[in-house]
Order: sequence, then structure tokens, then C-alpha cells
Amino acid sequence: MSAAEYPESEGVEPVRGSARPSGLLDVLRVASVVLDAEGRIVLWSPQAEELFGYEAREALGQYAARIMVHEQHIDLVVKLFADVMGTGQSWAGAFPVRCKDGSTRLVEFRNMRLLDDQGDVYALGLCADQSTVHRLEREVALSTRMIAQSPIGLAVLDTELRYVSVNPALEEINGVPAEEHLGRTAREVVPLMD
Repeated sequence: MSAAEYPESEGVEPVRGSARPSGLLDVLRVASVVLDAEGRIVLWSPQAEELFGYEAREALGQYAARIMVHEQHIDLVVKLFADVMGTGQSWAGAFPVRCKDGSTRLVEFRNMRLLDDQGDVYALGLCADQSTVHRLEREVALSTRMIAQSPIGLAVLDTELRYVSVNPALEEINGVPAEEHLGRTAREVVPLMD
């Protein structure tokens, strides 16, 4: 379907390529890797190249376990892969991965089974460097606490100046619960405000 077939997308232009990270997934540098039913790499994103060090031409067609897993972990990885492929249950967790340069890095994985229109089964792995994930979790937690505890009324507004979120101080200042702010403009929430 094209954008014209979605009325809510009128006037929305797709954003192509960005010179610098613009969203959480960009900051996390989330890599995508797709394996066939035998565990061979059939898709290797540019972020996977960056995370693991292998270029796509080096990784595609290779058994993922052979190039990315230390020998002592092979049996565990084969079992996890078989469980995801056999049961369809996703697996998430951190795992040590061997990079092209021989170094090891802890990587956060979200693995799930995919089924294409031909009935073929694949495994999708979404992965990011664990230290980056933990750093962002800490920063978000700190920011959330600072905003919640601030005595200054703070709000996030969308492009049409409607509330997306408010902190407790603004709830108190306006005398209106947070949920009654959401999706409304300041004039709608506090009509007598200058």
C-alpha cells in the first residue's frame, strides 16, 4: 500500500537518512540479524557490521554460532536457537559475543521466530551493546526522577502544542490531574490562563 492509501498519512513525508542519531534506536545502534532454519546468516544490517565487526559479505551465508560464539557456549546457543525455532517463544537476554577482532562484548538480544509467506522459518535477532543499553537506562531513570521531583512545572508538548506528559508540579500548579492534560492544549486545560 502506498501513503496515498492511508488517509492519516497525508502530508507526511518519509524521512530518509539522518546525519546524526535522532531517536532511541539510533542511539542504541540496534543491529538486526536474520538466520535461516539451519542457523546461517541471511540478513546482516549495517548496525550488525558496526557491532560485531564483520562486513555483510563476510557474515552472509555463515553459521552465526561459528563466527560469533565462543566454543564453551556453543551447546547453550544451539539449545536456545532450537527452542526459539521449535516453540516460537521469544528469548531475551545478554550474551557474550565474539567479535571479528577477537574481542568479546556483552550484547543484549531479543530473538524471535519469523514465518514467511512460503512457510519458511527464520530467527530474527535484535541486538545492542549491553553497556550502551545500561547507560541509557540509567540516564532515563535519572531524568525521570529529576522531572518527577522538580518543584518547577514541566511538560512535554507535541507539534500542535498538546500535552504529551506533565510532571506532578504542573499538575499541582494547574489543579488538574496529569491524565486530564494529555492530548489537550494549555488553553483547554486552564482556560483562564493568559
